[in-house]
Amino acid sequence: MAAVGFGERMRLYENIFIGRQDLSQPQVEGIAENIANIIKNGSGEVVKGEYCGLRSCAYPIRKNRKGHYFYMQIKAPQDTMRETERHMKLNEEILRFLTVSVKKFDTGACPLIHQKASEAPAKEVSGAYNKDKTEELSSEKSTDSAVDQEAKDGQDKEQ
Repeated sequence: MAAVGFGERMRLYENIFIGRQDLSQPQVEGIAENIANIIKNGSGEVVKGEYCGLRSCAYPIRKNRKGHYFYMQIKAPQDTMRETERHMKLNEEILRFLTVSVKKFDTGACPLIHQKASEAPAKEVSGAYNKDKTEELSSEKSTDSAVDQEAKDGQDKEQ
């Protein structure tokens, strides 16, 4: 690729890719190094690269239930990122990848490293129930489901 020309500006990107579960950590880091070389040859730079570990996937991806996650912060022209993504698509060892353009980089560690399953954010109660209704339902010791309870409340209002 050619050097950055007039009018072509360096953009900031965050990229994460998932490597196959049967790879070792050094192999995944080797893939990341190859990607970094592609970016460097296209007049970009990898500001930060972090191995995030072997993690379970939400669903199987090409018969893989787990994958090696690798996170990168990249400063490169748009054409370089297109070329990088093309190489990622062709690499059979990469299951999925996501590249996002950002205005500035986060200075902290990759959020995937510190997040545990037990620390997953709790789901909010749907808009159908307000706080009082939720407390009322949780304090009752009956075996009726919330839907059955709501149906009973609707019948009481009709009478």
